[in-house]
Amino acid sequence: MDTNLPARSSFPTRALIEAALGYALIVVTVWSPMPMRNYIGSIAALWISVALLLDGRSQEERGFSAHAFWRGRWALAIALSLAVIVMSAAAAAGTLHLREGSTGYKPPMVGYLVWSLVQQVILQLFLVPRLMALLRNFWASVLAASILFSAAHLPNPLLTLATLIWGIGACWLFWRYKSVLVVALIHFMLGACLAISVPAPVHRNMRVGLGYLHYRAPARAQLPSRGEAVFALPAHGASR
Repeated sequence: MDTNLPARSSFPTRALIEAALGYALIVVTVWSPMPMRNYIGSIAALWISVALLLDGRSQEERGFSAHAFWRGRWALAIALSLAVIVMSAAAAAGTLHLREGSTGYKPPMVGYLVWSLVQQVILQLFLVPRLMALLRNFWASVLAASILFSAAHLPNPLLTLATLIWGIGACWLFWRYKSVLVVALIHFMLGACLAISVPAPVHRNMRVGLGYLHYRAPARAQLPSRGEAVFALPAHGASR
């Protein structure tokens, strides 16, 4: 596994400013009410996008190559198998909720897939390289990034713990196979599995931040709506 420092490691001050401001905007977004949440979330997205565009990495280094995706296929198979096992156990326990009531509610899977990719882009391509430039140690950077990733899901205890464990695993997978698509798909499978296997009142519809505190148990358990339970997105932590 290649754990070399990124090419921009000679600019630690710039890395610190980019990472600190980007993460601060994420946290403020999570804890802001509407409509301020959308405004700050848009600024966060712009800041991170510009930083990624200017870092000079190739598409392969960004983890979008088909070869890297194929190399990581075994991890996708394991994640899918695990998700099937968990959902089967949830179905047996009566907690699986693919759709609720007579309305035929369907989880917004496409939207959650996009948000899973966005989260992993932020974690793998934005946070970890900049922390490596500062800490100059691969595993210290992974641990720090995973803690930050987990803290962004406070005060939801289930998601905070789950994202800490997954953050470390996702970083290892990405730096082992250099495929952000693989870790995004695994994130999607495991996150969707958790959302539909655990009763909504337990994880409060996968909400974090202000949305978690304002949660009121709905008449029907649902998957998170667009943008909830994600890292650094405008709709994260929505209060309704």
